[in-house]
Amino acid sequence: MSVAPVQELRPELDLTGLIREHVEASDDLDPRVIAAAIVAALPDDLLREALRATLPDRVRAFHRHRRNVHGSPVSTRWNGIRDVADELAIFRRAVAIGPADWRPLGSLTHDQVLLVAEDRRMQARATDAQADRHEKLAALMKRRRAKVVSDLSPAEVAEVLDA
Repeated sequence: MSVAPVQELRPELDLTGLIREHVEASDDLDPRVIAAAIVAALPDDLLREALRATLPDRVRAFHRHRRNVHGSPVSTRWNGIRDVADELAIFRRAVAIGPADWRPLGSLTHDQVLLVAEDRRMQARATDAQADRHEKLAALMKRRRAKVVSDLSPAEVAEVLDA
């Protein structure tokens, strides 16, 4: 299957700007509600372009889910066929080498596998750091006897979360 080259978005389609506008104008934080408002505001000719711009994140999430989920139960009649297909499927798993280079796992070289491992470690460190900051925020809330985060000053919260 051939893939069309990635195209730049037209300047009039600033998705980040549209999201910012709708988030700031809405009292609702639900991403589905905000997305629906953005879709309603976009002219039809820009909807396909917006979808093309946003689908890669969904495809990335699908690859991640598929990579992390082990087989689901099926009837024993198909187990033999499934075992062979599963055995070969591991080589077709999509793996990101950096932000834009996706390849089947089976085609990766030793050095590329090491790059993937380091990228995963960097992601894990960033996630751990976020968790640490939120634990510090919870500790601050307990010390100040704050029931909700907004009982603290914005400066205190920013000092903890932006550290």
